[in-house]
Amino acid sequence: MWTWALPAILAGSLVLASTAMAQDKKKTSVDFRQLDQAAARAAACDEKAGNVYDADSNAKILENLNAQAKCLEVVLFSIAREFYDLNAFGDGGVEARIADVRRTLGHLYKTIYSEPRTCAPNCGEVYQIWAQEAYVTSIRIMVDDMVDRLKDESPYHRP
Repeated sequence: MWTWALPAILAGSLVLASTAMAQDKKKTSVDFRQLDQAAARAAACDEKAGNVYDADSNAKILENLNAQAKCLEVVLFSIAREFYDLNAFGDGGVEARIADVRRTLGHLYKTIYSEPRTCAPNCGEVYQIWAQEAYVTSIRIMVDDMVDRLKDESPYHRP
């Protein structure tokens, strides 16, 4: 009575087994030790920036924050390229999504810090600095979140 189902069940089992094998191969085709390297590179971005407020001008502070953001973005891009499919982040890859985030968060933070009615249009450069600092913090959180999430998959980072 169920003899017609046996070939379908076997075929389904073969598909599941080959999918599991492909996933296992995919997991082992990446070097999870790169996560520690990425975390160290992100820390180096922060260290290189040092205390950005020690700069001698607001322009230099903004320049340091921009450099820190770019450095963290490069770390994020390298993690994404190594551990995610090319199309995981949509058209243009992670670079396009971070460009979207930079544009959107940049606008939001600029508005939050530099455009309240109480001081606009001349709220001062310090608020531009705070807006950029908020963006740097957002990117840093993304890098940390990616590293932490990927460590969940790593044979090297399991307790």
